[in-house]
Amino acid sequence: MVDPLILSRGANRRTRTFSVAGIFIALTFLTSCMTSPITGGSRPAWNDINVIRENVELPRAHFVAYPNREEALSGGSNPNFQSLNGPWKFHYSGSPADRPVHFF
Repeated sequence: MVDPLILSRGANRRTRTFSVAGIFIALTFLTSCMTSPITGGSRPAWNDINVIRENVELPRAHFVAYPNREEALSGGSNPNFQSLNGPWKFHYSGSPADRPVHFF
């Protein structure tokens, strides 16, 4: 006759072995998911010191069209250009309800 205590020890060892192996497999899977090429394995852009800018247009030159070549070469006033320098109408309101109705 087999002692039931010996059988239970063997069952506990197998259960413990399976649970340790399961934990190991789960941790391996989670670690591989964190460093997978899909996620990049890096910080998000807002938390990465190496990211200077994101979703911006590249710098470029701005051109203003003149009506003809002579006016462009003379550097005179351009009817197609309006400077934004100068006085502006501005009124600060604490809320939309406090704004002047006919401001413009």
